[in-house]
Amino acid sequence: MTSFILSCCVFSLSPGPGALCTIQKSLSQGRLVAFAAVAGLQAALALHLLAVATGLGALFASFPVLQKITGLLGALWFLVLAWQRWHAATTLPEAQPSWNNRGLRHEFLDGFLVNLSNPKSILFLGAFLPAFIRSDAPPIPQFATLGAIIIAIDLVVMACYIFAAASLRPCFQDEATRRRLDHGFALVFASLAVFLAWRSLT
Repeated sequence: MTSFILSCCVFSLSPGPGALCTIQKSLSQGRLVAFAAVAGLQAALALHLLAVATGLGALFASFPVLQKITGLLGALWFLVLAWQRWHAATTLPEAQPSWNNRGLRHEFLDGFLVNLSNPKSILFLGAFLPAFIRSDAPPIPQFATLGAIIIAIDLVVMACYIFAAASLRPCFQDEATRRRLDHGFALVFASLAVFLAWRSLT
C-alpha cells in the first residue's frame, strides 16, 4: 500500500493539464472558482477509474483511433480556454467572489472537460491500477478502495496548488500585470492544444 500511495502522489504532483487549470483558476479567479474546477477534475477522474474497473480502459488502450479522437477534443477545449484567457477581463476579482450556481457549474465543466479529454490519464490508470488488484479477493471493492485513495490524494494535491497560487494573488493586483498573466496562460493553453493535436495526429 505504501508503494501505491507514493505512486499516486507522483501521479498527482506531476505537472499536467489539471494542475495548470487549477493554478490558473486560483490565480485569476480565486479559490472558490478553483475548487469548483477541481470538483470537475475529480468527477472526470472518477469516470476514468470506472472505465478501468469495467474493462473499458483496456478497450480504449487497444483502439488508437479513440485515443486520437480524445486527444483532438482535448486540444480543441484548450483552444477554447486559451481564447477565454486572452479576452478575459483585466479586473482582478475578490478572493472569494459571490459566484452564482451557473458560474460555478461552468467552472466545474471546465475542469471536467480538461481531465476527461486527457487520454494519458486513462492509459496510465489502465496500466497502473491492475498491478495492485489481488487475485484472491473480489476486484470491485478493491477498485473502489484504490480509486477513493487516488481521488483523495489528488484532492489534497490540488488544494495545495490552489492555496499556493492564491497566496500569490497580491502580486497581480495592477491591470498591466493581470493582463500579462492572462495572456501568459492563454499562450500556455494554446501551446498545450498544439502539443495534444500533434501527439494525436502522429
